[in-house]
Amino acid sequence: MAINYAQLFVELGKIVKTCDQLRLSAVGGGSSKPDTPALLGEVRSAYQAGGRQDLLPDVESYFRNARDSLSSSAGSVATLADSRLRHRDSVLVMLSSVSEGVSMDELLTELARDMVQNVETIQNGIVTIGAVQTAAGNSGNGVVYLTSVLDGVSAPTRRSAANLRYAGLESALAVPAETMAFTCSRDSDTDGTAIGQERFAWEGQPAPIVGPWDWRSEGSGESVDVPCLDTYDILQNRSFSLYSGVNVPSSWDIDDGTPGVHIVQEALAADVFRGPFSLNLVGDGVQSQIRLLQTVSPLLLQPRRRYGCVLWYKGDAGVSAGTLTLRFYSDSGEYVASGSETITLNSATLAANTTWTPVLFELNTPAALPDDLQFEILWSGTPNGSIHLGNVSFGPFVYANGIGAIVSAGNVQFALRDRFTVAVSNAEGVFGRFFRRAYGAQLPFSGTPSIADSLAT
Repeated sequence: MAINYAQLFVELGKIVKTCDQLRLSAVGGGSSKPDTPALLGEVRSAYQAGGRQDLLPDVESYFRNARDSLSSSAGSVATLADSRLRHRDSVLVMLSSVSEGVSMDELLTELARDMVQNVETIQNGIVTIGAVQTAAGNSGNGVVYLTSVLDGVSAPTRRSAANLRYAGLESALAVPAETMAFTCSRDSDTDGTAIGQERFAWEGQPAPIVGPWDWRSEGSGESVDVPCLDTYDILQNRSFSLYSGVNVPSSWDIDDGTPGVHIVQEALAADVFRGPFSLNLVGDGVQSQIRLLQTVSPLLLQPRRRYGCVLWYKGDAGVSAGTLTLRFYSDSGEYVASGSETITLNSATLAANTTWTPVLFELNTPAALPDDLQFEILWSGTPNGSIHLGNVSFGPFVYANGIGAIVSAGNVQFALRDRFTVAVSNAEGVFGRFFRRAYGAQLPFSGTPSIADSLAT
């Protein structure tokens, strides 16, 4: 026997519709009946016309309380979905892996698994992340990167639970629209924080006051701490500032190329990123490839987590051949990086970017991490020319409002109150919006759903 999803969502749809209509009555506009703000406007106009301005504060307070009551009622109606989803004969019996005392998070996880198995979906949400805006007057020249891809170990929002099922999925958990801000909260001059390891406060707009169906504008209410990537010691000697011998960078194994010829310890100030040295790779048009490796213990990584790697490099107009690749590598073949899990820069790109330039790759680590994992820097294709590597850092994304963020410090240090902003939006379906608001969860979705939003409208 299987869950009758058509019937289940017909019944849930009436609950969802009631919640939305109650909230819409409090918000006003559209086809809401009653339209509370419009009624408030009529009373306010009548009082003003009659010279009763002294009574307007009482009017405003009464209607504000009425709108709060409508929002609260919507939240109360939403709890009817709990008992419907926990119905023994039509849901729990069909999900053999759950019991009657199961938590709602676990129940929704099993429901989602069953929906995938039976090819059932709701209307997809489309999370859009705008361009990151740098505040005028910032001291540092670092960057913020964002992702809408979830992982399996991070709670995607302050109301959500971490869920292995989310690993690698596109998020549908952002609020409809908000502007989020990153503000430097710890720096080297004020707090003694190491340069490159500054910390940022990541904040969203205020959360609803009267539950998830509050009539006021909907913000995530998020407030989390984001450390710069250099805080993490997954990769060693990230800035190539330490050398165990002349032209031999510490913690890196030279697999191809000759120290002093193809791999050069750079001390010229104009070509040093941070610290006393950087790394200069020199292609002579004869050596087929230049390759450095660093062994990475799988104990330093968390399975199913999303990570970001940022390389700061400086090319040169004289580069005429070769492709630079950065990735994780496994000799055994247990892990093979996909195209999106690598940094790949061709000769034209290396020749064009002659100032310090950041570039990113992202990956979700597999459930089983190989013991022979290495990080590879490879300049292949018989490279010709000279490039500088200033810093390569790697660390986990931090999540808030259904999206992930990392911050990478540049060669000019961040200062307290340096700031970035970004607009985030979510064009979500009706059922998707309900499950986000009610449970902080997302169900399987698609652009051509089997469960139509019209069941809740």
